[in-house]
Amino acid sequence: MNDVLKNRIRTARGEIAPDLILKDGRVINVFIEAIETYVAISDGVVVETVSYKGEKCLDARGHYDCPGFIDGHFHSGSTMLTAPELPGWFKYL
Repeated sequence: MNDVLKNRIRTARGEIAPDLILKDGRVINVFIEAIETYVAISDGVVVETVSYKGEKCLDARGHYDCPGFIDGHFHSGSTMLTAPELPGWFKYL
């Protein structure tokens, strides 16, 4: 495992401070809506979305954070379900 990945993991565990914290922004989660939280960034990568302390902190209040802008979709053809079965499947998302 390389040092960059080790540092990201240690940051996610809270062992070392992240490079940057986005504080109190609304993080968009396409499955459960937006939530207000902190976003910890290490080496340019989002490593965690919980309360953190660090030297460099930006107040993101009033802004939306879209880490990776995850596209919440699926391909019905790859589910192996027939069309009548699909509506019942959506309750598990």
